[in-house]
Amino acid sequence: MKTIKLSFLLSLCLTFTVAYAQHPKVHKVTFGIYETAPLKELPVSFLKTLEKTNITIEKNIQEPILGFIEKDDPKLSMIELSIENFKIIRTFYTVDKDKKYLMLVVVKRNPVIDISDINSTECKGKIVEIHFNLKGARKWAELTKNNIGKMVAFTIDNQIYTLPKIMTEIRNGESIINGLESEAIAKKISEALNASL
Repeated sequence: MKTIKLSFLLSLCLTFTVAYAQHPKVHKVTFGIYETAPLKELPVSFLKTLEKTNITIEKNIQEPILGFIEKDDPKLSMIELSIENFKIIRTFYTVDKDKKYLMLVVVKRNPVIDISDINSTECKGKIVEIHFNLKGARKWAELTKNNIGKMVAFTIDNQIYTLPKIMTEIRNGESIINGLESEAIAKKISEALNASL
């Protein structure tokens, strides 16, 4: 009898271990889709302050791209990333062929869409497909309608993963995160977003 109980207990532990290995705990993430803001909306005093940093400031004040900074620059974490109704978010990915520089983008302080607006996500190759719930689909349609010709920033854990330019109003309740380096990254993002719902 003891042998049967012991072997049952061992098989139960083995089943739990295998199940855990197949579904390891996924890190929960924050998600947001932000409206971008052109540099001309930032206070001049703030831009002057940034001139003293290692940021290469862009000259086109009509665009939301503030500039570029080396990804290994120790001052990157010390940059004040918010001012008045705006904040500055860096890209997750490098933007040059030598993979040295990150882009800094000006966005409005609060996201228009967050994790509570997502129903599910799905990995399709190097793309993460986002399926919004009813509330999120309405917000996405409104956001795209009001930002035609402008960029919007898709962020995960306060880093930009994609920065598409909106070409038309999108009313189908879906969006994508594309331009990812690999299918493994897309899968990891999809799993993390789904675990955070």
